[in-house]
Amino acid sequence: MNISAVLEDLEVEGFFASSKTSEEQASTVFHERVRVICADEVNELLLPIQGKDFLAGFETNGSKNYWLVFLNFRYVEVENHSATFQRTELNLSLLIKIHLTHCLIRVRFFNQVQELTGYVISANKHFLDLVTPSGMCLKVSIQSISSLAVEKLSIKDKV
Repeated sequence: MNISAVLEDLEVEGFFASSKTSEEQASTVFHERVRVICADEVNELLLPIQGKDFLAGFETNGSKNYWLVFLNFRYVEVENHSATFQRTELNLSLLIKIHLTHCLIRVRFFNQVQELTGYVISANKHFLDLVTPSGMCLKVSIQSISSLAVEKLSIKDKV
């Protein structure tokens, strides 16, 4: 699976959801860039997507490209108040199950500078199961997570 496949899946969900709306709603302008304000940092996201319990997009700062998923943030600055977010009906645990299993992610917690890196094994409503690069198995409380960063979505497609 690659980032194109993830975005395509999320866009298809959005397409089918939007096909149920009126023509007036279908002509909506979507945000292309937003600024997410957290307690200790500011991130600019390209192509933001709003899920049931997350906001995700591509980080535009720095030399590496990350796909960031925010569970908690203070507020979002938008460039165009008449625009809206692309939406998906996925919640975080389903997003992880479908698109991020076996991916290396970086987890950031509330009010902590320390981050945790690991490969995603599974997720449910309450926990994210990770294996660290050193081989330690961890259960991470989803409620304690402020954001996830995915550098590469390069695993093979699952059937």
